[in-house]
Amino acid sequence: DNETEGIFAISVPSKAVRPWITEYVKNVIYELGYGETKICLKSDGAKELHELRRAVAASREHPTVPIDVPTKESKGNGGMERAVRTWQGQYRTIKSHLEYELKVDIPLDHEILQWLAWWAAGLLNRVMVKPHGRTCHEYITGHKMKLPVACFGETLLWRKKRETSDLGKHDPEYTEGIFIGMSGTSNEILIGTPKGIVRTRDVRAMSDHDAKWNAEFVLKCNTSFEQHIDPRQQIPDRIVFDPSEAAAETLPDMPDIPQKARRMRLEKSDFQAHGY
Repeated sequence: DNETEGIFAISVPSKAVRPWITEYVKNVIYELGYGETKICLKSDGAKELHELRRAVAASREHPTVPIDVPTKESKGNGGMERAVRTWQGQYRTIKSHLEYELKVDIPLDHEILQWLAWWAAGLLNRVMVKPHGRTCHEYITGHKMKLPVACFGETLLWRKKRETSDLGKHDPEYTEGIFIGMSGTSNEILIGTPKGIVRTRDVRAMSDHDAKWNAEFVLKCNTSFEQHIDPRQQIPDRIVFDPSEAAAETLPDMPDIPQKARRMRLEKSDFQAHGY
């Protein structure tokens, strides 16, 4: 984002435009505070990005202006290029730390890496101080993040709500889960479990190192990011589709944006040339 300097990233199985991707972009726009205002979406000349811009513009009620970067002119989008390099460095750092603690190499097609791509950007927004003296999270919400942040992939104990779960009076409230990030502008913690993703605010750290970094438990958490956004998504295999398979005619047309009449600017030279 140009104003807040926030970075947002997700991992997708292909370049094809899908409804859950459009929904995620809309959520980011709303999170930044642009839900009810005119915005500009800037991208390069990739066909898939143009289709995504059309889908986002058609799903919004307010104007969405597309802006294209000149072909083969990376300097025309320098802010984005710099943000991508920053995010890539953060992603590699967290992945390296996770594999070091777990003592295993995580397969590149495992769903946990989708969450890592998302949280690498989310962590930068919450802790990285920008030139304006505030983090992106503080700039958007006006509040500092006061909660401690666990390491990505660390096993925690999270508390189930007894009144909304099937726990009996003799059942323990705390159970194991892995930390995968924090939700949007809220302070809810996202916990990964073999049964899915849960949100909570009450967690406890584990003191035993082997219990805290359990590779077998981490690899059992196989809920993908798109299944969390849209539970209807069923992805049994990580199949990469050809971008050409995304039919452009299936996307909605651009909405009609009413044009407002502007006042004409008249210079003294105009009257001298054409008369008063």
